[in-house]
Amino acid sequence: MPSSSIFPDAPNETITVWTRRFLIALTMLAWLGITAMVIWGLRLIGAVILLYSIAALLAFVLYPVVKALGRVVGRRVAALVVMALVVAAAVALLYWLGMALVEQGGVLADRLAFLTQPNAIQQIPWLAHLLQSLGVDPATVRAPVNEWIQQVVDGSGNLAGVVGGVIFALVNVVAAITIMTYLLIDGARLLRWLRASTPMVYRPTINFLLDTLDEKMGGFLRGQLLVVVIITIMIGVGAYIIGLPYLAIFVAIVFISEFVPVLGGYIAGTVGVLFGFSHSVAMGLTMIAFTLIMFGVVEGQMLIPRITGRAVQVHPLFVLAGLLIGAELFGLPGALFAPVITGVLDVIARALWATYRYLHPEEFPHTPEPEPPPPLIPGVAPTDPEAFLPETLGGAATAMEDKAGRQT
Repeated sequence: MPSSSIFPDAPNETITVWTRRFLIALTMLAWLGITAMVIWGLRLIGAVILLYSIAALLAFVLYPVVKALGRVVGRRVAALVVMALVVAAAVALLYWLGMALVEQGGVLADRLAFLTQPNAIQQIPWLAHLLQSLGVDPATVRAPVNEWIQQVVDGSGNLAGVVGGVIFALVNVVAAITIMTYLLIDGARLLRWLRASTPMVYRPTINFLLDTLDEKMGGFLRGQLLVVVIITIMIGVGAYIIGLPYLAIFVAIVFISEFVPVLGGYIAGTVGVLFGFSHSVAMGLTMIAFTLIMFGVVEGQMLIPRITGRAVQVHPLFVLAGLLIGAELFGLPGALFAPVITGVLDVIARALWATYRYLHPEEFPHTPEPEPPPPLIPGVAPTDPEAFLPETLGGAATAMEDKAGRQT
């Protein structure tokens, strides 16, 4: 009796192979579509995610201080005290830095106003001599400072827009402080619930991801903050000894740009060199040598490999790729979070590769028997269920902390 199916009764091997390839291609396209939709959705609520992410990162950094102080005065009081001290220190630092920026910013504005004059280039001897040596008449060269200033003014919008932006920024700061306070008070309770109260089949995976995030993010953040503080102090002292003009502006640029991995040092170094050349050729050349030594040798070869490199443990090429992709998709926030996300993705990729080797040992006949992989995929790696019971995960300590929290 002939078959009513449009396919042969006995499946052909070629058809089976091509059907499998077709299904794989469809699966890849489906995952690409899902990824694109997720990225699109994240960009729609990017401001909220950024606010919560920054608050969570700062709370993560401050948590050890709150935990230590909480043993004496209780978790809630400790969180409020730490946040009050942080806000007071930030306000004092911003006031001091703001006064210096206003003073030196006025000097810089006068310098830029000088460049608007028709014969400004001729009044800078070393630059006029350099242009003459290149066969360029200094009288024909004019710095388009007026056009630059006009572009900045046009880009900033009207006064109402500027005031609205400042108010919105202040609201975000207050919201971030509030989120940080709640995370410092109740964040540990949420983590305990994820580790000990989720379904048992997913508990090993959740604990593995939380441990990975804690290792990568904690090591990178604390290491990066240490690197930023050390390099900012060293460069600030060195620039002060050199006599660099606009020192406060330069130090502020160094501090902010150091949070941008890989490229931040080049940005700050370029600004420092320009400030040096605005004073004299000798100072500009000195700043070139100084910034190369500080950013290239001291930071790149000594501080980062020993402090943050051990925490992230990802090749710089992958970090740079993550930086560029994050900046392209999410702007500056994507660049800031790129090292941590790259480190977590590296651990996940290694865990997936170890899982594949564990499930398909026949494809690796000349290698030692693979060890059980990390518990990334539920039900693959053998795990001890008792290791993820609330009692084993610190139920006694949890009860004590909850009791102390209720008492405060």
